[in-house]
Amino acid sequence: MCGQIFNDQRTTARNIGLLVQSVEGEKVVSRNIPNVAREIVGQSGWQFCGTVVRSASYRVIITNVEWDNINMGQ
Repeated sequence: MCGQIFNDQRTTARNIGLLVQSVEGEKVVSRNIPNVAREIVGQSGWQFCGTVVRSASYRVIITNVEWDNINMGQ
């Protein structure tokens, strides 16, 4: 399963963690932690792929993200 994660903020996101799950009803039948870019600059995206069991539905969970400090004109 492949998808794209998009950073719609104006600051860089670092150390992004994702969990991809294949789901049947309420049961998770397969999961994978795909590699994602170490950073995604603001207003851009990144493609990811994770190997999971074929399923009727999938779920992608962001497990971690660290934001660069934002200087608000100070």
